[in-house]
Amino acid sequence: RGMALKGNIRTLTTWQESEIDIFVLPDDSVYGQTRTYGHIDQTGEFSAGPIKNPLDFSVTLTAVSDDEYFNDFGEGLALSTVDNIRNAVNLSYNADTYSISTLFEQYTNIDDSVSTPYYRLPQVKLSWQTEDMLNSVYRSSWTHFAHEEPETFTEGDRFNISWQGHINYSRQWGFVRPGLTLQATQYQLSSPDENVQE
Repeated sequence: RGMALKGNIRTLTTWQESEIDIFVLPDDSVYGQTRTYGHIDQTGEFSAGPIKNPLDFSVTLTAVSDDEYFNDFGEGLALSTVDNIRNAVNLSYNADTYSISTLFEQYTNIDDSVSTPYYRLPQVKLSWQTEDMLNSVYRSSWTHFAHEEPETFTEGDRFNISWQGHINYSRQWGFVRPGLTLQATQYQLSSPDENVQE
């Protein structure tokens, strides 16, 4: 096949840590073209202006030169069976009484016999709690689902909101903690064709 170049780079600083994998095989004599692979995993946190707590983030990105790459080189890279490549970026903030997170998730299909999962572009989650007598916890989320084949698959949005509360009743002989959860979910879907796959 030829001479290949493979590298692994790791970085660690006060605000992030990352690992990068690179593979390059110029002019593969069997496949007839240059074969490449790149992958990065990164996590960290950073402060933004007057915000009390730091923002947390994570990044996972992968790219390959062709659909047959993992069939030829996957075992050596501990990735012998891959149908879809996941790429994702997540950003979150956690305060004392609330938290918010945003996720962008996309897949690249490298096996035509397997369907590509839905993308989440984006998914936003918000939760907060109060110090009332019911110790209330509120959670809400909005997710936009997209697909690489919008002419075939249904796309749309999902909205979800929930409330959870409980009462702590404790005595020397034991305790009772009755609770209640309420949840509502709504979808807004768009079907480009009446023969779409749900």
